[in-house]
Amino acid sequence: MKKNLSKADREYRRKLKRMNIFYVVAIIFMLACSGILLIGINR
Repeated sequence: MKKNLSKADREYRRKLKRMNIFYVVAIIFMLACSGILLIGINR
């Protein structure tokens, strides 16, 4: 399936993959910040 994709489709898939990685990193960062805030508030 991957081999018969057009060049535009391959570039789009690569861009989508990069954006997914960015979103995962952003979510982890936000969760870490929220956890630090909760620990700081509770003490």
